[in-house]
Amino acid sequence: MWPHLILISNDERDLKLAQQVAIIGGFALKQAHGRDDTRRLLVTHTNALVFWDAETHGQYERVEEILPKYIRPHRLFAITDGVLSNYPHLLKKPVFGHHVTRRFPKNAPSIYACLGQAALLAEVKSITDYFPDGAKATKITLKKSSQKLAAIEALQTHLTRQGIRGRLAALVAQATDELIMNAVFDGPVTEKGVPYRHDFPRDSDFNLSEREQVTMEICSTDGYSAVAVTDYFGSLRRRVLLDSLFGASLVIPSIRGNLKVRPKLMEDEQTGLGLRSVMQSGFSLLFRVVPKQQTQTVLFYPEAENFRVFKQGFHFLSLFLD
Repeated sequence: MWPHLILISNDERDLKLAQQVAIIGGFALKQAHGRDDTRRLLVTHTNALVFWDAETHGQYERVEEILPKYIRPHRLFAITDGVLSNYPHLLKKPVFGHHVTRRFPKNAPSIYACLGQAALLAEVKSITDYFPDGAKATKITLKKSSQKLAAIEALQTHLTRQGIRGRLAALVAQATDELIMNAVFDGPVTEKGVPYRHDFPRDSDFNLSEREQVTMEICSTDGYSAVAVTDYFGSLRRRVLLDSLFGASLVIPSIRGNLKVRPKLMEDEQTGLGLRSVMQSGFSLLFRVVPKQQTQTVLFYPEAENFRVFKQGFHFLSLFLD
């Protein structure tokens, strides 16, 4: 039996996307009409994916009691016209694992079909699980902190072969550099969950123990590419991540007026490009965390001949973590 894709939207653009995703991903498409129909479909198809028009606060309120009861966040895609930071009500009570900006160029159905298929997997083993069948990845393991430079050089060689140069190539390299630094310096924690590399200078040269080693994977297909960086501590938390991406004032209700919490990832503005800047630059990001085992961060970017075309491409945030 084919897995189901349930569309909770009356927007013709969403329907067209869902139809294309269903064909590419092998999903049986069902469109929900109203609250009761949504509940019926979710009860009937317990392992479905959901594409949900989350554009307005009113629409969110009508389904907020239904969605958390019947679907896990990593199978729910929220779609809005603008970027996620424009919808603070969604951030303060997130029931979804994926946010999609309503820009659907020709390569969008393929990547969202692959993300949907990955959301149904019990375990993601490689970056290729976010790509069509047959995609192959290049994998590099960092055994010393200074090997980050060699990893970035390998990425730049890959970008050149793709024909990606100039501003876009520089941004991909800078963003990947930030992901590697987060994995090397912010990922490692003690058994009690206390980071022990965060205060090291970012140009430090030291050996990485077997568990501290970081892997980088590069993969491309027609339409889009991705770079994955993985550490093996699984210490990243959902609220800390959302705060890093959007700011505590958006994702954490204030306790005493102006109280804000800043996680380690954002404390030092000199440590790299910054996760928030990566998102604001137009890249798509995916985070998959297996607590105390693995944190995988994946940077996606569309096939684009220049920076202007890149900025018009797909844009999403995917969270496979509690």
